[in-house]
Amino acid sequence: MKLKNFFLKWSYNNAGKDFFILNKNKISAINFHSLNILNNVAVFIFGFFCIYSQFTNLEKLFNVYLIYFIIFIIINLLYKHVHKHGFFISNRNLYFVITLLYIYGIYIGCFNLPNLTSVMYPVFVICIPLLFILPTIQITLYTLIFTIFYITFSKMLKSNTIACIDMTNIIACLLISAITSYTVTCARITEIRTNMKLEHACNTDEITGLHNRRSFNNFIVNQFDTIHNDCLTLMMIDVDNFKNYNDSYGHICGDNCLSTIGQLFKQFEEDNSCYIARYGGEEFVLVDSKHALSEVIIFARKLIQMVNELNIENINSPYKRITISIGISSRVTSDVKNYIDLINLADDALYSAKSNGKNTLMIATHSI
Repeated sequence: MKLKNFFLKWSYNNAGKDFFILNKNKISAINFHSLNILNNVAVFIFGFFCIYSQFTNLEKLFNVYLIYFIIFIIINLLYKHVHKHGFFISNRNLYFVITLLYIYGIYIGCFNLPNLTSVMYPVFVICIPLLFILPTIQITLYTLIFTIFYITFSKMLKSNTIACIDMTNIIACLLISAITSYTVTCARITEIRTNMKLEHACNTDEITGLHNRRSFNNFIVNQFDTIHNDCLTLMMIDVDNFKNYNDSYGHICGDNCLSTIGQLFKQFEEDNSCYIARYGGEEFVLVDSKHALSEVIIFARKLIQMVNELNIENINSPYKRITISIGISSRVTSDVKNYIDLINLADDALYSAKSNGKNTLMIATHSI
């Protein structure tokens, strides 16, 4: 059992298979950065070899260098185009580049220089797995497949002495690679987790557990720039008579009240695929880009009802309990030019809801 647990920890870098699935986008972004550096280096090296081979006895390798130079230029251009349009590089793309380099190492080590022990392929075996965040079991088995090919060709094309030296060196490099890639990837995964915790802390409101104002500011800018249809709706939500509630019940009760409402909103956010943040004080904001305005209005009424059903006592309210008022603005009903207009319109609608008796909602129908 201990051996099985050790193997599983080694296979997935002490992080578990789920970590690689849940953080696929973050890992892909890091791998793309490493891949981009590798591609740029490859273009430079093979370009240099193309020129260098013309002035040395490596002239017969010119065609090989030229082919690889062209391939990596094409890969570079394709990957930059893909990244520019916001797509992620899959592991298949990584393994394609790794395959090219391993094949090159095999060709140079076995076919081009059969009288010498290999240097380039062992270097690839050690270095390439260190560049990317991949499960150790995956990259090690992949490297093992090419190592078997290398050893086979080495025995076929080289003398027994050189082939034995090659085999010893490459097996040692494979073992070193399995250990070092595990260690380095574990460190990088720890860094990812630490950054995720810091990012979560920076973007989460401590009292309610919802997104905070900083998170909202980044989110709404991104949504307004990327959502080009009319299904972008914003709610400004305010807890009615909350200042009086704080004065009457104390700030600790006030925080507990906001925490309870925050938990309710958090569950609502998860159930309805929307975004809810604490805007400041007793004010919250909801952003939705996946539902029609008519559905969002239903959401707003449901939120008002759910807060009423919490039945949190408030003697300062005409309803004798905590209630909320909501102002709604949408691209459907308002010709807004930027996200600030959307916020201001929702704020105006919220003021109207407050003036209309509270515990209700109003929809902005005019433009800024």
